Amino acid sequence: MSSRQIRLGAFYRSLPMLAADQHGFYEKHDVEVEFGQVRSSTQQFQYLSDGEYDVVQTSPDNTANYRLNAHNPIGRLVEAKGFMGMDYGMLLIVVARPEIGTVADLAGKTASVDA
Repeated sequence: MSSRQIRLGAFYRSLPMLAADQHGFYEKHDVEVEFGQVRSSTQQFQYLSDGEYDVVQTSPDNTANYRLNAHNPIGRLVEAKGFMGMDYGMLLIVVARPEIGTVADLAGKTASVDA
């Protein structure tokens, strides 16, 4: 039986990815994962669009940007679809001005949010 190869573009190998590899999960399911470390979401979606990656691990806002915004950094829409949440490995956090101490302090305010 020949394995199926998946070319994955991500910023880092998360703990679940490392555990799956070390404990033979990929092999058990006849999958070979070729990991490509990316420098930016622009590179990720360029490579995804060009067929160099099959799958990317990214933030949902990147998926929306490259799928819906024709003025994104690569200048074209990418037929991308978010389909699975993986982990909290990137430790993304909400950052606010000092006078905003809790999420409740944001009630009634408008905010600019970015990845």
